[in-house]
Amino acid sequence: GAQQDVELRFAARLAGVVLDRFGHDVMLVPDGPEHFTVTLPLVVSPQFFGWLFGLEDNVQLLGPPSSRSPIPRPP
Repeated sequence: GAQQDVELRFAARLAGVVLDRFGHDVMLVPDGPEHFTVTLPLVVSPQFFGWLFGLEDNVQLLGPPSSRSPIPRPP
């Protein structure tokens, strides 16, 4: 798929996980005392969703709306 800016909201305790995955140049924006948001240029793929789902309820996919649509499966 095409790369797009994806906004994610994480539990604050996952800051290290995000920095390890995306590098230390990523800007973590505080979102209350227990969360932060990140906007990253990503290709939304099955691998991305696998990583995301592995974080369980510690992350939310905020947008864009197209990133929340199911990924088409090959015929």
